[in-house]
Amino acid sequence: MAIRVDVNSLSDEVRKSLERGEVVEIEQDGEVVARIPPSRPSGGLRGFLELRLQDEPVDEDFERDLATARELINETVVTEPWES
Repeated sequence: MAIRVDVNSLSDEVRKSLERGEVVEIEQDGEVVARIPPSRPSGGLRGFLELRLQDEPVDEDFERDLATARELINETVVTEPWES
C-alpha cells in the first residue's frame, strides 16, 4: 500500500531536496524509519548547470583560488629515488 502526499504540503527544505534528486530520511527518536529516494536520478551535468545558473556569480577571489588549486593538483611531483 502506498500513500500519496502532495509535494506542496511538505516543507520548503524537503521539497527542494527532492527537486535536487536527494534522498530524504525520516527520523523518529533519532532513528531513521524511512527513506524517500528521488523518483528519477539527479540531473547530471544539465541539472548541475541549471542549479549553477540559479546561484549568484562567483567572485574573483573564488576564481583565483580555483585556478591555484588546479595548478597545485596538476603540478608534477618530483620525488627522490628510494634510498638503498
